[in-house]
Amino acid sequence: MDVETVAVAAVLAAVALWMARSLRPGRRRLAAIVTVPVLLAAGASTAMLTRTPPTAEAAVPLRPIAVPGEGFVTSRACRSCHPREYSAWHDSYHRRMTQVATPETVLGDFDGVELEYHGSTYVLGHDDEISWFDLISTDPGGEPRRIRRPILLTTGSHHMQAYWYPVGQGRAMEFFAFVYLLPEQRWVPRESIFLQPTVAVDEPLRRPTEFEQWQNNRRWNHSCLHCHTTGGEPRFPEIDTRVAEFGIACEACHGPGAEHVERNRDPLRRYRLHLGAEPDPTILDPSDLAAERGSQVCGVCHGVNYPRGDQVQADFVTGHSYRPGGDLTATRLVCRPDDEDAGREPCPDLVLEQRFWSDGMLRVSGREYNGMLESPCFRGGELSCFSCHRLHQGEDDPRPRSAWADDQLDPQMTGNAACLQCHGGFADAGALAAHTRHAPESSGSQCYNCHMPYTSYGLLKALRSHQVDSPSVAVSLETGRPNACNQCHLDKTLAWSAGRLEDWYGMPAPALGEVERGVPASLIWLLSGDAGQRALMAWSLGWEPARQASGTHWMAPFLAQLLVDPYDAVRIVAGRSLSTQPGFEDFDYDATADPGTRLAAARRARGIWAALPPPADRAADAWALLDDPQGVLPEDVFAGLLARRDDRVVILAE
Repeated sequence: MDVETVAVAAVLAAVALWMARSLRPGRRRLAAIVTVPVLLAAGASTAMLTRTPPTAEAAVPLRPIAVPGEGFVTSRACRSCHPREYSAWHDSYHRRMTQVATPETVLGDFDGVELEYHGSTYVLGHDDEISWFDLISTDPGGEPRRIRRPILLTTGSHHMQAYWYPVGQGRAMEFFAFVYLLPEQRWVPRESIFLQPTVAVDEPLRRPTEFEQWQNNRRWNHSCLHCHTTGGEPRFPEIDTRVAEFGIACEACHGPGAEHVERNRDPLRRYRLHLGAEPDPTILDPSDLAAERGSQVCGVCHGVNYPRGDQVQADFVTGHSYRPGGDLTATRLVCRPDDEDAGREPCPDLVLEQRFWSDGMLRVSGREYNGMLESPCFRGGELSCFSCHRLHQGEDDPRPRSAWADDQLDPQMTGNAACLQCHGGFADAGALAAHTRHAPESSGSQCYNCHMPYTSYGLLKALRSHQVDSPSVAVSLETGRPNACNQCHLDKTLAWSAGRLEDWYGMPAPALGEVERGVPASLIWLLSGDAGQRALMAWSLGWEPARQASGTHWMAPFLAQLLVDPYDAVRIVAGRSLSTQPGFEDFDYDATADPGTRLAAARRARGIWAALPPPADRAADAWALLDDPQGVLPEDVFAGLLARRDDRVVILAE
C-alpha cells in the first residue's frame, strides 16, 4: 500500500470516527472496531480505483520505452521520502534532457510552419496529442511525395530543443532535420547548431554513405541514450531499446534504488539512520565519496571517455556497466592527452583534434571532467565537482529555482567562495587586489575570470574552462587559445597583456610581431583565427564584463563581418552579440539565410553603425588603438588579417 492509498484510507477512517462520536460509548467502541478496518480497506480500494492506471509503456510501438529493471525503481519511488530533493530535480534541466513528445514537452513551433532544406519541404503540424512533420520531396524526373512522420522524443529544454522520429526498424530513432532555438524562437537546420562546416543552400547536397546513414538513423539508440537517459539499454541488433527512465533522473547519480526502497519500508530503520551519523549503505550520495571517485559520477557523462575491451560490444547491447560509486576507469578509458604519467593512454588523434586545444586543454562543452582532472587543484588537493556545484537546490538558497537550475552552482560559488575554500588568504580585500591588480569588487578580481576563462565552446556559446590555469600570452601564441586578459580587455593587444603579466607576475614576455603589437588580440582572433576562435570572439563581444572593460561602439563592424562567416554556428553567435549593441536591439538577421541575404544584412549593420554618434570618451574605446578617425581598422590591415584567416576544417564535437 503506497502513501496515496494510506492517505485516502486515513481520511475516510477519521471521518468515520468523528461521526461515531454521537453514539453511546459501548456502541462507539464497537463502531470503531468494525468501521476502521472496513474503511481502511474501502479507502485502499477507492484510491486504487480512482488512481489513473499506468500507461502500458511496454506496449508502445516504434520508440524506445521506459521499463525499469536491473534494480531501478525510477524517481517516482523517491518522491514520498525526499520531496524537497525531488522538487528541485523535477525543475532541473537534467530531468528534461529527454522526454516523450507531448503537447506539454514540445517547445518548438509546429503550428503549420513550412521549412525548406536542400530541395525538400517540411510542413509541421500537431493536434491535441502529437506533433508531426510532412516531408515533401521530389525525386529527379518524378512526382512529389509526401511522407508523414510523428515526433516521439525530445532532447533539451534550456538552450534549444531537438526532435526524434521513428525509423521503422525496431525502436530506432532518427534526428529531425531542424532544431528549435529557444532564445530566438526560431528553427535552424540541425547541422547549424554544431561548430562544423555546413553545406550552403546553393551547393549540391552530398549524399551520405551507407554507414553515415546507419549512424544517423540510430544515433539516439547507440549514443545519446547513454547520457540523456537513466539506465539505457540499446539492445542491438534488434534495436529493442529501453531505458529505466527518460532524462537524467535520481538513479543516474545515486545508483539503482530497489534495495534502498525495500529496506527503508521499515520506519524504525529510517529513523535510526536519520538520527545517526553514518550514510545509508543501500544508496549512494556522490558527495560522500572521495573527490576522485565522487567526481566520476559526473565524469561518465561530462567527460571524454570510451569503453574498454569487451565493454565496446556491451555498450551496444546492455549499455554502460558503470554504476555510481564504482571505478569509472575499470570499464572506460578516460581521455587524458598528457600521457607522461605511467598508466595513461593517449587519446586518438581525431579526438584530440575535435575536442582539445593543441596543448591538451579541453576545447568543448559538456566534457568538464577531463579539464578538472588536469587542474593542480584536483591533482594536489580535494577539488571535486561538488566543491562548487549543488545538484539539489538547498533551503538556504534564496535564488529563484530557475537561477539555480541554470548551472546548478551552490549560491556562494557564484563568487570567489569556491577558491577561498583552499586559498583563504585572498578573503582579505587588500590581499586580493594586490594579487589581481584590479579593484576587489570588479570582474577582474573574480578568480574564475582569470583562472577559468571562457575558452570552451558548445551550445552556441562560450563556456568556462574547468582546467584551472593562469593566463599566458606565450600559450596564446602557441595554441591560439585566447588568454583571460585579452578575452576581457578586447580592445588591448597581446603586447599590452604580455607587459602587464611580466610586470605583475614576472612572466617573460614573448617576442611579438608587428600585428601582435599593434592590433587588438580580439580582432586578430576574430578575423584571422580558425572557426573555433572566431566563435569565441563572437561570444566575447557580447559578454557584459568585457563590454564594460573595452567599450562597445567599435564592435559592430567586426561583428558584421562575422555575419557572413562560412560557419553557421559562428554567424548565429555573432548575431546574438550584435543584438546587444546599442541601435541593434531589433536588428533582424537570419544566420541560415542564403548568402546574398546575409551579405545584405552585414552591409545594413555597417550602415546602422555608421549613423550612430561616436562615444564621448574615445580614449576608453578600442578606437584609441585604431588609426582610422572613424574608428574602423584601416582597410589594408583589415584585408590583411582577413586574408590570413585559418580556413582549415574545424569540427568541435560537443
